[in-house]
Amino acid sequence: MKITTIMGSPRSGGNTDHVLSLAESLMEKDHEVSRINVSDHDIRYCKGCFSCKKTQTEPGCVIRDDMPELYEVLMASDAIIYASPLYGKSCTAQLKTFLDRQYALLNFTDWVKPETTSLTAGIPTAFLITCGGPDNDFNTAIVKDQATVFNKVMKSVDLDLFLVPHCISPDRIGDAGKRVAADLAGAVEASAEGVLPGNVTGPK
Repeated sequence: MKITTIMGSPRSGGNTDHVLSLAESLMEKDHEVSRINVSDHDIRYCKGCFSCKKTQTEPGCVIRDDMPELYEVLMASDAIIYASPLYGKSCTAQLKTFLDRQYALLNFTDWVKPETTSLTAGIPTAFLITCGGPDNDFNTAIVKDQATVFNKVMKSVDLDLFLVPHCISPDRIGDAGKRVAADLAGAVEASAEGVLPGNVTGPK
């Protein structure tokens, strides 16, 4: 199984990096795991030009940066994990830009038509979020909605959002981070065996 992790934090060695690394170490025992550090790539903002909608069989983005190569990595993945710290009740700007650019993977002629799909449809996808505050409606509702809607639009198999609250520093995350990392790795592992969660949003 080819698992791609997407690190959306601009800070290496931080809380998100720590928990994602724990999950990766568990998955690497039986699967091929590769990480994309978004901040290491030239990823420009979506121009909203709709040029990508002129083709239905490949990403048609006209921006010449690192995204064409990264589209290929995403489409070749058997599972994808997006990871980010909570910034302003949302994911980081770096990850948001990366998610926005995946509009080029959507294949449709009319947004509301049921045949709308994407070039990554059916890929099991999870989100990992770390935050300094609590997990409650005020603090984390927006990022949870972001993850749910993104998976629904992309026709992903939604493996859920895994959240570690009260992250002060990597050395103080302790067992909470280990539990979330294990749960995340377990969900991805289960998807490889065809065991999917009840919140699947992929094609029926």
